[in-house]
Amino acid sequence: MKVNCFIIDDEPLAINVIESYVDKIPWLNLTGTYTDPLEALEALSKKKVDLIFLDIQMPELSGIELIESLKTAPAIIFTTAFRNFAVEAYEMNGLDYLVKPIKFPRFLKAVDKYLESSQLPGIPHIVSTEVEPGKPAFFIKQGHEMIRVDLVNVLYIESLGDYVKIHQENKTLVVKSTISFLENELETKGFLRIHKSFLIPLSRIESFSKNFLQTREREFPIGRTYCHAVWKHMGMPVQKNNK
Repeated sequence: MKVNCFIIDDEPLAINVIESYVDKIPWLNLTGTYTDPLEALEALSKKKVDLIFLDIQMPELSGIELIESLKTAPAIIFTTAFRNFAVEAYEMNGLDYLVKPIKFPRFLKAVDKYLESSQLPGIPHIVSTEVEPGKPAFFIKQGHEMIRVDLVNVLYIESLGDYVKIHQENKTLVVKSTISFLENELETKGFLRIHKSFLIPLSRIESFSKNFLQTREREFPIGRTYCHAVWKHMGMPVQKNNK
């Protein structure tokens, strides 16, 4: 399930920053960016929008005035360079009030409020991203917090049905997510599904055979349905099953 969102801000650079953050969040679907609030107002009458990232101080029509002109307003996260509009923003039932320059962890906290308020089914509380250049990581929801997991620290990921256990060098997290979703998010970041219950970082593989894989930490079974994919991914001739 996707959440359709708009960005409305008269500053193109501010739009670029928020757009880059939206791109990191798989359940957000950006359907429009507008520097002209009047153009955005017209678009809102034609498109289904669930969430707006809305600047407050804009020419011709402020963000507050834009919301007041709507019969039914989507969820709003206000974005502004000024702190003195906070009272007006909350009177308009804004979910959050972000002061520029907006940092990604603060943005992530704001969009998580949308998930909490909407209680939408089928949206995983996980964001895969590169938090810092050259340091890939993902944020995943645990309780009321979004926890950062650096990929370099992950030993392996284990399925627990509708939950996963993320084994790391310094701690272990148990969070609500499926291993299939994590597989989809991390397959381009050096992780390999070797079994219905295990997702492994390629960088930690020491050796493997038809039925088992050894990392620096432990031995894992290779699932029958994953055997060919593992061997192919590792650049080896595919092993045929014995009859």
